[in-house]
Amino acid sequence: MPRKSFFADLERVQRPGGVDRCISDVHRGDDDGCFNFTFTPHGTGSGNRGIGITAMIPELSDYPDSHQTYLYTSSADAPGAITGALAKFSPEVSQPLSALLAAVSYSLNKAMGSIGPTDSDVLMEDNEFENSDEDFQNGEDDDDEDDDISVGGWEEDYQDPITRTRQHSSAEKDEFSQDTLAPAEVRELRKALRHDLRLAKIAGFKIGVLGDYQGGVDLYVSLGIRVSKLGISDEAIDAWKLDKQKYLIMLIHYSSYYQTLERLTGDVGGYHAKKSVELCVGTATKYKPTLIEAIGAFSKISAFDNTHPLSNGTTSKEVGGLDGTIELSDDNAFRGVFISRPLNELLNSRLIQLVKYRIHHGFGWDGAERYYIDSQGRESNSLGQIDSRYYDHQEPKRALAGIVTDDSLATSSPKDASFPLLAMQLTLRHLVRCTEFCLVCHTKVQNDFEALKPYVCSSPLCLYQYMSLGFGPSIEHEIISQPTVVDLLISFCHVSAKFDKLVEFPSGMNLTVPGALFEAFQADYHRVRHELSFNQDPDTLRPPLKVGDWITIHTKANGVATSETFHARVIETEYFPKVKLATPIGYTPPSNPVLPNPQNAYKASNPQAIPQQLYQPVDNLPTVLPVTFSIYNVNFDSLPESQKTQNILQILETLPSVAEMRMWLQRNTKVGEEASLKMWKNRISPPALGILRWIIASNRSCIVPVDHEMDSLGGIINGPGSKKWSEQRVWGMGDWLQFRFAMGAPDKEQRFLEAVQDAQKRLNQPHSSLFAFHGSPLSNWHSIIREGLHFKKTQHGRAFGNGCYHSLDLNVSMGYSGTAAGSSVHTSAPSWSQSSLNIKAAISLNEIVNAPNEFVSKAPHLVVSQLDWIQTRYLFIKIGGNKSVPFDDAASSRPTLIHPQDDAYTPRGLLGNLIIPATVSGYRTRNVLFPGGPPPPTPSLSPTKIAKMKKRISHIIPNLESSSNTPIVLDDDLTDDASIATESSDILALISDDEDDDDDLFSHEDTGSTNRKTDGSSIPKEGAFIPGSLDTSDLPMLPLPSYATGGASKRIQSDLRSIVRLQQTQSIEELGWYVDTSRTDNIYQWIVELHSFPEHLPLYKDMKEKNVKSIVLEMRFGSQYPMSPPFIRVVRPRFRGFGQGGGGHVTVGGALCMELLTNSGWSAVSSLESVLLQVRMMIAEESPPARLAAGPVQFYAPSEARDAYLRACRTHGWTVPADFASIV
Repeated sequence: MPRKSFFADLERVQRPGGVDRCISDVHRGDDDGCFNFTFTPHGTGSGNRGIGITAMIPELSDYPDSHQTYLYTSSADAPGAITGALAKFSPEVSQPLSALLAAVSYSLNKAMGSIGPTDSDVLMEDNEFENSDEDFQNGEDDDDEDDDISVGGWEEDYQDPITRTRQHSSAEKDEFSQDTLAPAEVRELRKALRHDLRLAKIAGFKIGVLGDYQGGVDLYVSLGIRVSKLGISDEAIDAWKLDKQKYLIMLIHYSSYYQTLERLTGDVGGYHAKKSVELCVGTATKYKPTLIEAIGAFSKISAFDNTHPLSNGTTSKEVGGLDGTIELSDDNAFRGVFISRPLNELLNSRLIQLVKYRIHHGFGWDGAERYYIDSQGRESNSLGQIDSRYYDHQEPKRALAGIVTDDSLATSSPKDASFPLLAMQLTLRHLVRCTEFCLVCHTKVQNDFEALKPYVCSSPLCLYQYMSLGFGPSIEHEIISQPTVVDLLISFCHVSAKFDKLVEFPSGMNLTVPGALFEAFQADYHRVRHELSFNQDPDTLRPPLKVGDWITIHTKANGVATSETFHARVIETEYFPKVKLATPIGYTPPSNPVLPNPQNAYKASNPQAIPQQLYQPVDNLPTVLPVTFSIYNVNFDSLPESQKTQNILQILETLPSVAEMRMWLQRNTKVGEEASLKMWKNRISPPALGILRWIIASNRSCIVPVDHEMDSLGGIINGPGSKKWSEQRVWGMGDWLQFRFAMGAPDKEQRFLEAVQDAQKRLNQPHSSLFAFHGSPLSNWHSIIREGLHFKKTQHGRAFGNGCYHSLDLNVSMGYSGTAAGSSVHTSAPSWSQSSLNIKAAISLNEIVNAPNEFVSKAPHLVVSQLDWIQTRYLFIKIGGNKSVPFDDAASSRPTLIHPQDDAYTPRGLLGNLIIPATVSGYRTRNVLFPGGPPPPTPSLSPTKIAKMKKRISHIIPNLESSSNTPIVLDDDLTDDASIATESSDILALISDDEDDDDDLFSHEDTGSTNRKTDGSSIPKEGAFIPGSLDTSDLPMLPLPSYATGGASKRIQSDLRSIVRLQQTQSIEELGWYVDTSRTDNIYQWIVELHSFPEHLPLYKDMKEKNVKSIVLEMRFGSQYPMSPPFIRVVRPRFRGFGQGGGGHVTVGGALCMELLTNSGWSAVSSLESVLLQVRMMIAEESPPARLAAGPVQFYAPSEARDAYLRACRTHGWTVPADFASIV
């Protein structure tokens, strides 16, 4: 435990001889993490009373590896040399107390000039220092690349020393985290970075570098590859919501210099190296994200996984971050993929350890992953005996692209391996082969069926984490974007449960369901107030009800339980024996028992007539009724399967309709908030939400509406662009709803195509495939869409052999689905009562290899035993009730491009032979027919475009460790007309700087102009922001601060250097903010300009109209920074207040209404780049949008901002920083 370690170390240094002889009187301070000691300079007489010093460690939980230590003197008459040395001491140097005190003693003795050559040797021997004297000389050799940076007259006075100590208990070197490296060390790291990026380039990836890749602090490295090159089928692309034209990007953030594979996997310094590396995965139109997107991907901005309901179902623009995704305004932006969370968790928690196992034991990826799982919770194998099974190589279940199966560690020595390349290769392994791995524990999934979508293994714990941690699909997004599909999935589950056909259950999700009726409590229920009243007899057992509990209430008539049951949430228990309930949810079972006394019985409202009515009082009943109720307190996992099935049926009936859920999300989710049904607490119970999540997440197929959508009232209407959709709609199915339908493994389409081509070669048929119907009862479809079509079970007899049965006649398949007159199959069960579809039947249309003579039977049914010969294409749904689909299958709605069919094997629908769109067959264009006219022109590359194909960079970059000069093509997408050119900054990261001391190529003087991205013109466009043009002479600023502390000054200097580096290497327009360091007269007071807002914002239009080039902010740091946040206010121009229709989190006084800028939301590890990004994003929010005040441009007074900030903190309950009064 860190706390115990701290106090144990503190006790150790208090012992005689436990610390350097210049340190004495070590004792605990007033607070946890605080201790005091006395320093007596070396060589001072015993009469010297010494100098009192206090040390503070704010976060004991980080001790002893990653904590920060702040030092200050408590002696009023301490020499200036002592206070100066303490101010320069780096708080980031994490050391145990004994090493810390030794380093303090040495630094202070050095500052006092009390160490001579002999004394120095003695001290270094006593304390076992590894650094020579010059290591502690501030600013001489720490980073000469920053020597040219002078910030507002503040020279580099505060350089972080590199303190390395050797522990008494170990002879091995322990390198602690470092803020600043010597120039030679930086050059070596840059050389290693160049080597690793070259290897990634050779492997076929586009590389990108962002941030300070010259100095090494806050460095971002990306590896990208176009999705189309990964060999993923079109069906999987659709199911996984990927875009073939975009790039898959693996982004790495190095917060403190580039970390080599050797250091990350080594025993020396590996812990600190790993803490400075973060990884995430996403996609973007370009091969690398912008710097703002990279910062946002790793920032702590609240993550939104879901599409916002107000977007009318369109996809959110998101950034895939470590904790999920964040919204951006551009669909081309860097955003998460469908399994970003599992991939990010895998890369950040396991990658380095997996690589370490591979290096130490010689495993492949399979063996390392198995060894990792088996090693959890037990000691490592000290005998060095490794089971041979870890060396077994498992071939992929399907053919994969070479770049997906490449393994650089298997073909090179660990010394020459590239960490970014290995990270990308593991990413591709678990993305392209995602259906083979559990999304939680990442082990191989053992299934006897193929799936198109990834899921979890059979472990209940994995299912629980998958659902609770948000690894699965967002149910809110599915409800908003595909409401009819959600309705379909719930209906399938409901009817499957009704006929006891469920095979798998939502076990392991910690669901609590209603208890048994015989365990019920008794009470009186007030039908108007929704209150339960209990007998106050002390002998009566008080029910264990608390706020948030759900109960099932059964009404009574003449003391006998009736059929009426409703569910409600407890919302108040303070006034027992009265318990307040939320408005109950009514539910009537389909079969009502006969009441003993029918004269006094009452008939409940019919939920079939009014879907999911809330409970309404019946006129002929008294206001207060005796009821029994049971609490939702039974663990679902403990029930037998029959009761699990009944509970699923009962709980599904408590759900609102999909249309209601969609409408609630649209009305109750604000922009910037996460769309979540969890907030509908009084309407949807936790088990109902859990079962809904399980139904949606466990669907392993891809179902997409073709010709319809759901309106706000649950009606089924033509989808948007219905004319375009008619090109994908099968003609001849009447008013059956149509869905595109795909199942099976991601390579199922490829295997099907291979079977088609093989049959074509053997049989030379004019038509390579045919189409036929497959009908099955509704109760089977919940399993079919999860397991695919198979013939493991015999349900209707197999008079024509074993195989998957198909028919060319729709009426025959309807008989097997139970909808045809006289069908021997059971008729459709009553569908889910809240369904807008009211499904009566489901039939799929499948494409089959055209080899009837090789089928098990070809008459009267097509019986196919080769499952690879079958590919599902469409799912047809017959809806009932008063629902009707506005399609008439008129000639005008026939598809333009049709798929040719064999006359002898053409499926017959309701209106004759089906006309099938050509796009159905895996998006192939083979043998397409164009009825009524010539084919449309085929798009092709024009000679001009061909002439403009990108040039290959002529640089030949040799492998660092090889004598052969292997050319590397810096632009590898030459055959792709949509290729994106490699940026010059990324090319510079690859090009050698002579591998020696020549740093001219990467000097600040060069990168200031060479690396900064421009639009190709040196003349700014009209209205563009011009850095350095702000007149600050008339800005009303806060008075210059009179305070300064060593810790704060040190951190601010470090932050300011990072800001300078970013502005030197990145496009100012891309950053969106600017700090003019030449006007920074005091490092505690910055002027920041926000600019280049998107043109669609009302704020941009207001700024253009008033000729305002930037929003001017004042950023003020307090004496306790970074433990307290900076104060940020708008100086100019004035904004509209919230009451006048303004927004953007700008208060009426100009302060920013952001929890991040208070002690409640601030984190000491926040980078200022991230803070400025979040401030800009908040001001650029669109609901409500920020607007400038009417009239001429005006200023905010500092006093206005102060009062507005305090007012906002009081309103929201946020904590005001302790040093705020001194700031303002």
